[in-house]
Amino acid sequence: MSFNIPSLSLQTYVKSPELKADLAMSNALASMNSQSNSFKNVITSLPGMFKERNGNITGTIILLRDTLETYLQRIFDQAVVDVIQKEARTDPKPRVTLIIRAMVTEDGKSYNLQRLLEQADGQYRFLTDINNG
Repeated sequence: MSFNIPSLSLQTYVKSPELKADLAMSNALASMNSQSNSFKNVITSLPGMFKERNGNITGTIILLRDTLETYLQRIFDQAVVDVIQKEARTDPKPRVTLIIRAMVTEDGKSYNLQRLLEQADGQYRFLTDINNG
């Protein structure tokens, strides 16, 4: 059974798959573990995961995959997440690119998470544009 996400906007609860994906992923990207004492170490925080693994790319990939899959399964009927590393860039500054691929299912219909985020064109895209310069 899929789950509607409470929102602080006028929409009150987000119900469409596009908006749910956007809100879920933007919350994961913008949230920090230190934002809550009640839910310490329960908040899905992408920056927190990177900090926790501190440069261990393999560990980061595994943590991202497992955590995001569990997180999205709380919102959608099903979720399958894969995280892959794009070839690392060394010039001029070292940089690692991780690609998150996910398929989510709601009411028997499967959706590509990336496509949902593109259709929503919302907060997640805004946050990733800021983070990626």
